[in-house]
Amino acid sequence: MLFWIIIAFMSLATGAKNISLYNQTRGCLDSNKTYIINIHPHIQNEVRDAIVSLASKLGGLTIDEIQGVAGEKAAVTAIRSYLGTIIEELNTDLENFNIQVNLVFEKQEIDQISANGAYDPSCELTPPVVERTQNAFSSLTSKLNNTVGFHLYIYGCIYKNPKFDLINVIQNSNCGRVIGIMWEGSDNSKVLIKSAIIEAITGAKDAYANGYLTLADKNILCGFFEKCIGMSPTVHGQLLNFKKVIKYTRDNPSEIHDLPRRHRHHA
Repeated sequence: MLFWIIIAFMSLATGAKNISLYNQTRGCLDSNKTYIINIHPHIQNEVRDAIVSLASKLGGLTIDEIQGVAGEKAAVTAIRSYLGTIIEELNTDLENFNIQVNLVFEKQEIDQISANGAYDPSCELTPPVVERTQNAFSSLTSKLNNTVGFHLYIYGCIYKNPKFDLINVIQNSNCGRVIGIMWEGSDNSKVLIKSAIIEAITGAKDAYANGYLTLADKNILCGFFEKCIGMSPTVHGQLLNFKKVIKYTRDNPSEIHDLPRRHRHHA
């Protein structure tokens, strides 16, 4: 966790100029309320192993040292730390809009990618992120009866065609989203993950590429939450009647555990 905290601090410091631009616009809500959106992460095995390796080697930690509480496996702990650092940075920016992202970590979901159907392993015949995300979308809709929610898939490939997109977003009905990105290393993937989440909400490509949202993008962002998130908790999230900031890089991370994970509402 210490390794990713250090990386987060450096990223926040270098991104201070972009973050300050958020203060030019008002938030989506009264200052005493918060929109929470749930996102379920899914990590391909090779990417998962890379994250564990980075945490154990670059972070100066042993596998035993990154074991989580209650016997949580090192892979889940490392992924929680890596993604949590990224989402905390994004939440720092979104706090100005009274919006927070809540990562829902479920071990069985992290290991589900291999069961999402056949795809081209060469990564050359078709854009891999499109093919893989479509498989994931089909798998989710068949299991969840169109109540998809928000899912983030991170894939790895042995070959990368520079002409192929690195992000793919599939929309289910009005509110559900399945997001796929191609792993580009720990640093570049941080930018991709943030951009992909904002693109999924706003529908605008590269809306967050520079850590800045235009007023038009901000209006779309707020419009999504007004339409899809209400006071009653759903698979997508919940509107809280108080100010909430979700943190992941502290000793007591504030992932919201009491929001339902599979509520059958608003696909």
